Amino acid sequence: MKPATRINEFCLDIVEFCDNNPYLYKELLKERENFLSTTPEKYYKTLDEKNWAEQRFYDYFMFSYISQYYETTPLELFLSKMLSRYNQQDQQIFLGFKGNVFSGFTISKVEVGSYFMAQNLATGEEFKVRENQATSRLKEGDYIVGRIVPHETDNALSNLNLFYPKESAYLLKRLWKSTPSDIAREFTPLIIEKEIFQKHYQNINKKEKNLQSLSSRDEFQINQKIEDQIDLSDIKRKDVPLVEDLETLVYFFRENQIKVTIKNRWIPFKYLKLIEEKFISPDKDSFNLLGKEENRGEEPFKRYICFIDLLSRAAKFIYLDKRGYIQVNVHHFQKFTQKPYGEKVFELLLTWIEKLNWKNLQIRDFVAIYAENFQKIFTDILYLFYKYKINEKIEIEKIVNQLYGSEIEKMQSPIEVMGHIMVNVELALLTYLKWLGVINAQKEILIPGTYLGLMKNFWVTPIGNKLINRLVRYYIRTGKIK
Repeated sequence: MKPATRINEFCLDIVEFCDNNPYLYKELLKERENFLSTTPEKYYKTLDEKNWAEQRFYDYFMFSYISQYYETTPLELFLSKMLSRYNQQDQQIFLGFKGNVFSGFTISKVEVGSYFMAQNLATGEEFKVRENQATSRLKEGDYIVGRIVPHETDNALSNLNLFYPKESAYLLKRLWKSTPSDIAREFTPLIIEKEIFQKHYQNINKKEKNLQSLSSRDEFQINQKIEDQIDLSDIKRKDVPLVEDLETLVYFFRENQIKVTIKNRWIPFKYLKLIEEKFISPDKDSFNLLGKEENRGEEPFKRYICFIDLLSRAAKFIYLDKRGYIQVNVHHFQKFTQKPYGEKVFELLLTWIEKLNWKNLQIRDFVAIYAENFQKIFTDILYLFYKYKINEKIEIEKIVNQLYGSEIEKMQSPIEVMGHIMVNVELALLTYLKWLGVINAQKEILIPGTYLGLMKNFWVTPIGNKLINRLVRYYIRTGKIK
């Protein structure tokens, strides 16, 4: 289901701004440790819990945190420096963020697939919140703690920190009663994290299995509790060599001082070749074109290493300093390398889906349009892959029909349109699913003696099936699948 608003896109722009500002990024790393504690593994046991906590942190950092260097919020700084780069409509949406409200709300009305009405417990003010995904879960009388932001003529849900079904509202009262009075007067995201998630939530969650709603997932036919994890311990590097290749790239930047190109901030071509020589994936880029060794070019044309580079940046393993040199977030990267291989694969899969802008992976604008759309409807795409049988060969035309069938039939040249979309599905979606181990594919070579070809069909591997099921449980846990 396509989101009712573009709030996530706008928030991602602010996060990227923070990551690229050296002063804000330094404060972000320090405040993340303050927010999530120095020992987050004590409170966030699973990868799902960790990712949900990260979402809460970024919402807090953007809207509530006051920068020590700039003496204002990252949101205000973003508006002062970046607003003019957007069109007038987007500017108005960004300016609306200044009127954000973080509070506790009771749900007074729900129109499934459209909006819900929420009353602010602190002021009594009522908000109409445009939202389609969360409305299948919310009911009248439910209680939420989160952030609502003005959006066009209505409002939008920026982040949901806590959710209590009507049936378990007494848990909330219990939490409020055990919260010190000075904290109750200033119920901020940071206080919630410290006093509920890191002091009370873990114990209460053990005693009260009803704290989170576990229903409304009939489409995916999930019968197991969402806390149940899919074991990924049998995933090895031969199954998903991309993980080891990513670590190779980051280690290269630890050992070598590399400055990106001035114009596009890409890895210089000569280093691309040096790095890829150490890659183990058969999908790595070729630097030989029609029998001749390539000596120049741009990173985006080497799609495999470009993906790994941007994935490493999105995962915060590497970043650019103000001089344009690639730096390694050593502590963060070391924590990643210590995880089991299967957990690394899943973490990178999530990073690709949630933190990497798919448009930026594409060289051509016409492919970028499809990439942007696929990312928006990824839950619908996930449903298709969830239904595919293990090792069942799927023709590319089949998935195109499942995504666009009725629309293609109405067009003047449906055969040509089908061929065009099939190419873009491979370039913008299937290639990355293959690199991340979700699928395997059979390729039809177009020019003998070269690597140039197109996917003929694909299939979900046994390991891919595990990753898909793990992803479904993560989406249920975070409310993206209702």
